[in-house]
Parts: sequence; C-alpha cells; structure tokens
Amino acid sequence: AFAEASLKFDAVAAALDGLEKRLPQVIDERLAAARTAFDAGRSSDAQRHFAAVLEVDPQNAMAKAGLARSKVLDSVLRETAAGEQAEQAGDLTAAMAAYRRALGLDPATTVARSRLNQLQARASNEAYTAAVARAQAALARGDHAAAQAAFEQAARLRPGTPEVAEGLQQIRRTTETQALASTLDRAAAAERAEQWAEAVRL
Repeated sequence: AFAEASLKFDAVAAALDGLEKRLPQVIDERLAAARTAFDAGRSSDAQRHFAAVLEVDPQNAMAKAGLARSKVLDSVLRETAAGEQAEQAGDLTAAMAAYRRALGLDPATTVARSRLNQLQARASNEAYTAAVARAQAALARGDHAAAQAAFEQAARLRPGTPEVAEGLQQIRRTTETQALASTLDRAAAAERAEQWAEAVRL
C-alpha cells in the first residue's frame, strides 16, 4: 500500500512539475487568444481569457489591463461607431465628442484616437485658412487692426508660416509708412501756419 501511495505521489508531483514548466506557455497562449478576441470586438471571450490568466498569475499586468479594457470594450465600440456615423453625416463636432467619450472609457483605444487626431488637424487647418482669408480681406479694405488680429490668430494655429509672417510685415510697413506720412503732414501744416502768421505780421 505504501509503495502504491508513493507511486501515486510521484505521479502527481511529476504532473505538477510538468504543469509548472508549461505555465508560461499556457499564459502566452491565453493572452494571445484574449488579444485576438479583443481585436475582433468579442468582449466576453476576451474577458474570459484574461480572467483565466489572472487565476494562475494574479499579478500579470497585461491581463489586468486587458481585462479592464475588455469590460468597457462594447461601450468604446459604440462610441467609435457613433463618431464614424457623425463624420459621414458631416457633423465633425459630434464626431469629435464621440471619439473623446471613447477615449474617456479607454485611453488606449487606437481607432478613436487616430480619428480624433485627424479631425483636430482638419479643424485646425480649416480655422487657419479662414483666419488668413479674413486677414487678407481686412488688408484689402484697409482695416489693419482686423488684419493683424486675424494674422495673429493664424500664427497661433500654425506658427512660423511664411504667409503669416509676410502679412504681419506688410501691416508693419504700411503702419510705419502711414505714421511717417502723418508726421510729415503735421509738419507741413505747422510750417504753413507759421508762414501765414509771418505774412500777416508783414
């Protein structure tokens, strides 16, 4: 009986030793299955695989993060889809709001972040183009204050662009020229007034 028990113990010990050696491979396989399910949008499957890893490796950082992301995956996908629909409808404000909500749920989500970055760049480009157009229109009608304000807004949106630098330089030159002309006019008026006073005295 003792010999039989000893054999059983040895068999169990061998099995446990084999399982321990295979554990890293099992964890990798489970993590791979979890990532595949996550990328396919199967949140329940992803949660199950990540949870299985945590049962044997409670401190596994990848599984912890993956489980947390999987729990909000359905909501993230809904918000991302809402953003894409709003984009197709031409409502960029609503689209960006939806993508921000998705990122609020899962800051690591890549699709919403990529789309939001693209829309923000597009909005910035449109705002820059509009500011430059306003500046040029103001220059054409001689409203240098409005032109400068619009060029400065464009410079904040896209620093260092040649057309903005040239526009601001043109305003400075025009302003300086007008100031000089005004000074000369006042000087000429003063001179005429002085000559008139002298003629009266004669």
